[in-house]
Amino acid sequence: MRSLAKKTLLFVCTGNAGRSQIAQALAEPLVPTDVEVVSAGVDPWPDLHPMARLLLAEKGIPMAGRRPRHVKSFAEAPIDWVVTIGDRARDETPRLGRNPIRMHWDLADPADADGSGREKAVFRATMAQIAERLPGLLALLGNVRHPADLDQAPGISTCVARPHRFEPGAHLPMFAAAGFRCIELDCFLGGRDFSWDMPSAVRELRRVADDTGVRIYAVHAAGGLGAMRDDCSERLSVDLYKTYADLAAELGAPVVSLHAGLVRGADRDLARAELRHSLEELARHVLPLPCRYAWENESPGLSVMEHLEWIRQLDPGAFGFVLDTGHSHLAGTTDAYLDACRGLLCSLHLHDNSGQKDEHRLPGTGSFPWDHFMPRLQRCGYVGPLLLEIEARDRQGELASVLSEARTAADFLQRAGRGQDR
Repeated sequence: MRSLAKKTLLFVCTGNAGRSQIAQALAEPLVPTDVEVVSAGVDPWPDLHPMARLLLAEKGIPMAGRRPRHVKSFAEAPIDWVVTIGDRARDETPRLGRNPIRMHWDLADPADADGSGREKAVFRATMAQIAERLPGLLALLGNVRHPADLDQAPGISTCVARPHRFEPGAHLPMFAAAGFRCIELDCFLGGRDFSWDMPSAVRELRRVADDTGVRIYAVHAAGGLGAMRDDCSERLSVDLYKTYADLAAELGAPVVSLHAGLVRGADRDLARAELRHSLEELARHVLPLPCRYAWENESPGLSVMEHLEWIRQLDPGAFGFVLDTGHSHLAGTTDAYLDACRGLLCSLHLHDNSGQKDEHRLPGTGSFPWDHFMPRLQRCGYVGPLLLEIEARDRQGELASVLSEARTAADFLQRAGRGQDR
């Protein structure tokens, strides 16, 4: 069993005979001592490609004893980062446990040159491309906090600052003092929530986050797609969501929360086709980035099972699921989502209400069944922080007290998840 502090970086290509083996061999001497590098394939060869062995030997890297492995052998392993290399690896690598961060490298298979007389030149070029990408990859891994590092940690959405705008210099020290270890940067109301489109504000956020030790786990994008978009066009909504993914990558946040659904009153087939096109365009944009979109419930026009099946059909490196307890409580779908979301859940929006309207109250102050919910959340395999999405619009003058109460609520949720009494 590996140390709890150990992290694992997995490279996946088609046969685990060339590209992913080369990436593993070149990355191993570069990573920190607390990172283990492994590799696998979606259709493994019996042995390494002889040209890969030859070129690595020329660099003084022995490959004796290395054999291709199937990616399925890592299905239940605690993998932290996954880099898929090539189209087949992107399309056929399954969702893995522990909520890993995934990225994609679009590098052709050098084995396609076999029999051409150009094998060595093609493999050498591929090795150079991999070596060129590794420093950037390792820098990203150092910048992005993995969900497992924040597992069950107390987190809070910056919407707690509403109706005021979130100001990093004023609010992050308060969050840190209350014991919150991470935030979701809420931009659902655009610039009214945070000046996300001002480089100076983003720089300040990064600086203060570093100073206080409060990590940015998620970015909640503005508006939505399909039925969830505002008055803007679908084209503009897609472009905005791309920008929020870029922002998340810059901030080291692995999750971008997203709203989407089928347009009401439209032809269902046409609405499905339009939404699918938008989501697939977003998937192509986010795949090279160290973050992914988390599609929130409830999704207009889609049942629980349809919603989760759409996510399963999208690339796992691009899309996951975020469960909002306020929404699921109102719709009566909490248990249905927990029963079916295993392997998809990458973030949470935890808040309470009376069952009548979306109130964003502290957990334990409404009618949501937290003692029932938290043990089931643990059983569904969620890895990540306990993010509260509460508002305190009429209590901004006593925000420190609100945050203290919120931290007490987060402690209660942690105990409930462990099956302990309140």
